Amino acid sequence: MRGIPDQEENTVQHRVGTRVIVLDEEKRVLLVQGKGQHYYTVPGGHVEDGETLLQCAVREVEEECGLVVAIDRLIYVQEFIGTLYPDERFVEVVFLAHPLGGMLREGDTGGGGARRPAWYTEAQVKALPLVFPALLQGSFWETVARGIYPNPYLGTQS
Repeated sequence: MRGIPDQEENTVQHRVGTRVIVLDEEKRVLLVQGKGQHYYTVPGGHVEDGETLLQCAVREVEEECGLVVAIDRLIYVQEFIGTLYPDERFVEVVFLAHPLGGMLREGDTGGGGARRPAWYTEAQVKALPLVFPALLQGSFWETVARGIYPNPYLGTQS
């Protein structure tokens, strides 16, 4: 077919994952830090076969942190083409959620590494050396306070 590359030519892998910005009633955000990692991130991971985006988001928080959450809204969608992994297109879907239950505990990354979850205030997050998604060290807090969320599609990084 014209304009569509042959299967053999198309070596880019396509992956989809979710991240979850969990805010508690005190407006603290849940961050995890992997063993030996110098950065902090919100819980998340790849969508498994037969799983919806929302199911993935809820599962990842429970696996990594021990909490059951309710998804409140979509925050943004972003594509990464070859920037996270060579020859890979990764689509990341980030949700806002709040805790419903469970008990905060160390979780598993799926690769055998432990994840240390903890709650952080805005000031604490902004003082950390490196946080993903980066918007947590910037405009996110004003957005939450105002309740006005921008366009959720952030575009493509390649």
